[in-house]
Amino acid sequence: MPMHPSSLHGTLAARARKALVCALLLPALAAPLSQARAAVREYGPDYQRLTLNVPDGWQENIQDNSVQLISPDKKSAISIRVCPREGKNAEALVRKATRDLSVNGVHKQDDTTWVFYVTSENVRIRNSLHTLPKAFVVISVGEETKESKAVLATLSAK
Repeated sequence: MPMHPSSLHGTLAARARKALVCALLLPALAAPLSQARAAVREYGPDYQRLTLNVPDGWQENIQDNSVQLISPDKKSAISIRVCPREGKNAEALVRKATRDLSVNGVHKQDDTTWVFYVTSENVRIRNSLHTLPKAFVVISVGEETKESKAVLATLSAK
């Protein structure tokens, strides 16, 4: 039995609505799945532990008070180093770090965070120094990507 044109239009409209709902919901449903494939890892010395969600397939190189993470495609690299404050004020820590790295042009992001860039092997590396009560953390990111930003968004002091 042939369908009336208005019925066909109603069916197509219903299908279009279902497709739109699926298109809108799929990313929201997929996000928890991709996050579920990330392992919560703990790094750092006893005086200052950090947690971070590390996605499956990322390479971890742990050394003393630091960790380096490299994405499977090698496009994202993150280095995180934890050092004791030893009673030093934040400005002194920033001066020492930037002097050791021969950096000019440090930008104060807020009361506890400074950002500066270095170039190594023609790659611009974003560095941020974060002060905590017992420690300071230096985070270096080569070629910031969506993936590296997503990983760093999960970084938390314990």
